[in-house]
Amino acid sequence: SKEPCGTWLEITKLPPRLTRQEVRRQSRCPRGTTSEARSKFLTDCTPSVKGAILFRMNPVNNSFSYQNLTQREEEQITAATYDILPLDYIKISMSYYHVPHTTVYGQHWQHSIYLDGYGAVELPDQIATRTDVSKNDYQTLHILSYAQTKINYSVEIIHGRYYEDANLFEGMANVTNVYPNRAEFGTRKAFMAYYSAPSRRIAFPKNLPMKPNPGVVITETSTNKTKVDNFYKEDITVNPEDFPSSKMVLPYFPYFSKCKGYDNTLPIFAILEDEKYCDLIEPRYTRPIEDFTILREVVGDECHAKIDCLYDEDLGSAEALPRWFEAQAATEVLFYLPPFGIDSDDMSDSALKA
Repeated sequence: SKEPCGTWLEITKLPPRLTRQEVRRQSRCPRGTTSEARSKFLTDCTPSVKGAILFRMNPVNNSFSYQNLTQREEEQITAATYDILPLDYIKISMSYYHVPHTTVYGQHWQHSIYLDGYGAVELPDQIATRTDVSKNDYQTLHILSYAQTKINYSVEIIHGRYYEDANLFEGMANVTNVYPNRAEFGTRKAFMAYYSAPSRRIAFPKNLPMKPNPGVVITETSTNKTKVDNFYKEDITVNPEDFPSSKMVLPYFPYFSKCKGYDNTLPIFAILEDEKYCDLIEPRYTRPIEDFTILREVVGDECHAKIDCLYDEDLGSAEALPRWFEAQAATEVLFYLPPFGIDSDDMSDSALKA
């Protein structure tokens, strides 16, 4: 049944001649919405400006999250704000499954991530455009940084009839952060991939950094209530003109796209430095590979990772250049993994830093 107008309580400074009860009986739409003359129901109220942000809130539970809050506590009410360094790998885990599905993402509420100096960044397609994937569910956003910057994360109400639903998001997001420190122990140097395609004899990887979010790569790995990944392939077209250089230093594996738990960006250090996949040895007990180690035991970290990934390539059709898994590409070097740690500054010639 439709709810009649004028039955909700809105805190308003009252003119001296009116009582609170008289204001309640007035038929008016919530702030940020309007209706046609003689409308009788609350559902007749529609946004005055579609998509306008009416209310911002910080949904992060700081008691269980990464602590790097860069503003005073009272300033964290509207957004969780973090200073991030190159090669920070931030994970935002959201549990919005209890938000009613009548509160629709993109119509009544939305996520937003703001990048210092650039405003709101472009979110992954699974959030931004896919209406068949519910946002009122478990969701995960990963942010891989390749520059020092500041980010804000918030939930925003964009329809005045849904102000009260903002309470449902409070404390329902957690933030964690990992970064490399084992390629050269105690530093932020990381194992990285060197990708070069000067002759273009093989098709580009589908997971090169194409979308313009300066300073970060944002990916999404949502799970639904059964904790099963919303796992799907994308139709990705790689345009060589999008890249200022055909030689790139990448902190993640090229060609490893659409991987469970990582989406299109699988950081190398996230695999090689994670106790979930690796037996990590204290540096004092390691024995490196040297020129004369034939009869000497080598001791170091040992990793075994099994990760499911999808082909983003259309296997039913051909492309102008052979793809990485095709016979013609068998003799090509896809990318190099140098055996030493690389500083984030050494990414300066790549498309990531351009």
